[in-house]
Amino acid sequence: MNKPNITVFDAIMGNSKTQRLKQIMLESDKPVLYITPLLTESMSVVGVLHDVDGNQLKSDDGEYLYDENNPLHNKRFKIPNTRNKKYSKLDSLEFMVENGFNISSTHKLFSMLTPQIANKFLLHEYVLVVDESLNCWNNLNIYDLYANKEDKVISENEKSDQKNGGGSRTDKEVLGLIASGFISVDPVGLLHWDTSKEYIPTSGMIHYELKMLCDMKQLYLSNGKVVFWELTADLMRSFCKIYIGTYMFEYSVMSHYMDVHKLEYNIIKFGHSPTFYKPYIDIVQGKMNDVGDGKFALSYSKLEGKTKVKDSTKEVRTTLRKNLDNFFKNRCKTHKDFNLWTTYIDAKPSIMNSRCNVNFVPYNIKATNDYRHCTSVAYLVNNFPNTFLVSMITKRNTKRKFDQDMWALSEMLQMLFRSAVRGDRDKGDDSRHIKLYLPSERMRNLLESWLNGEFE
Repeated sequence: MNKPNITVFDAIMGNSKTQRLKQIMLESDKPVLYITPLLTESMSVVGVLHDVDGNQLKSDDGEYLYDENNPLHNKRFKIPNTRNKKYSKLDSLEFMVENGFNISSTHKLFSMLTPQIANKFLLHEYVLVVDESLNCWNNLNIYDLYANKEDKVISENEKSDQKNGGGSRTDKEVLGLIASGFISVDPVGLLHWDTSKEYIPTSGMIHYELKMLCDMKQLYLSNGKVVFWELTADLMRSFCKIYIGTYMFEYSVMSHYMDVHKLEYNIIKFGHSPTFYKPYIDIVQGKMNDVGDGKFALSYSKLEGKTKVKDSTKEVRTTLRKNLDNFFKNRCKTHKDFNLWTTYIDAKPSIMNSRCNVNFVPYNIKATNDYRHCTSVAYLVNNFPNTFLVSMITKRNTKRKFDQDMWALSEMLQMLFRSAVRGDRDKGDDSRHIKLYLPSERMRNLLESWLNGEFE
């Protein structure tokens, strides 16, 4: 097996990790695949000029256009596209790999790469540059993979079922195939399709997609109930070198993935310490936080609710709505364009008002600078990892504990550092000041401990 040389640049957001990654790409004498969570960032980082649909712009002569002020413009990165409607983005990317181009793409497209494409990365000695940690495990949603329009509708309903870690239609489909003997489960939870059976699904069937994923060793069953998709480790091993830019990597799900698959890595830490940011984050104290008292207050199970919402949940949402309005209107007195906030997506309509109908972001947002002007921030989440995912990870690596608090802290910091606190070189450190409404007692205690340097 190929053993890539893996380096992790670990620094708080806004401490020039991306600049280091850009320098790596600039100096590389091998072709590079750069991936980041957002398509817009995948283009802007490498200097690609594009239209509103994300397509690379061309000159009248048919040549791709680049930002001449970007140091990577001479690297002529290519973006996988579907301009030729006969081919998918995967086909486009495969063509680029075959020709040894520098490529910039997203985490999502990377997760879809096939073993055939992985072999071509290895052949051309590609370097992989990863901005922010990858989601190496996800709840399997087979209806999201399948092309049938009716199943795409089912896919949307799957997502809410999977957030709590079980009971989705996909899980039931797979469990039915296990009960029928078509799929077997090995001791660590890996799923195998039994090819000795007479029934062999053909292309165009949901079961065909499941068989393909089983054959690629990408499906795992946790606690006999929940199915997870896994990024194939052979894909990671198809690169000669891998560079990752993130923060608190050792507490990320990706670090557990690396340990499970014995992918060794070296962490280089740099930049400001947490205590540097303490003077710039003004955390709301007092009665507005009463709604978040208790270890599990404002957690997904307490705040979400999609169908029959409990009266207690409705009361909490009403309180958060009033507090959020008070925070933006009286505590901050900022225009709504400078407000940034998050909560669980199904709780959003009950909490949102006219002062926060813009700049709502997912609570797990990463890798965007679009909100760095925002000085008033509200984080209405008490984040816990998927218990079935944690169970699967620890079963496959019994020597290491999954630290749920540090994971939650790292996820929260990613969101908070989308705001002005990340800093603006042109405006100096005084521009970093933000006011923060963080009602969850657990999350607030974690942040305050971090700011006091207790986790260094």
